[in-house]
Amino acid sequence: MGETQPAGDGCNNCVCDDDGEWVCTEMACAPIDDDDDDDETNAYSEGNDFFEKYGISQEILIAMGVLFLLLIVALILRGGNRSDHVDAWSPPPMHNRRRIGFDIPEAPDFDDDPWSGR
Repeated sequence: MGETQPAGDGCNNCVCDDDGEWVCTEMACAPIDDDDDDDETNAYSEGNDFFEKYGISQEILIAMGVLFLLLIVALILRGGNRSDHVDAWSPPPMHNRRRIGFDIPEAPDFDDDPWSGR
């Protein structure tokens, strides 16, 4: 009486009542899926083997990645603010443009006879 033992399903418990009968809890058990757990454990241990083999901690790799990204952003921003940068399609400044003359040549006088021999 009062003794406890695990039920056969592995997640419920049984208690011996006053009549000497075993009464068990009836909780729903989560299905056990060993295949997925093993894959995750193996993948995690393989990752640890890499870090142990090369002696680089994960924090150092993350810091190096962040520094690399900051360098790329700095180079992009620096390249966009150059004052000597001239676009290929921009026209020359006003003082470098040639003046176009508006001198219109005079037309020949058509009243003169070209055959007159003058």
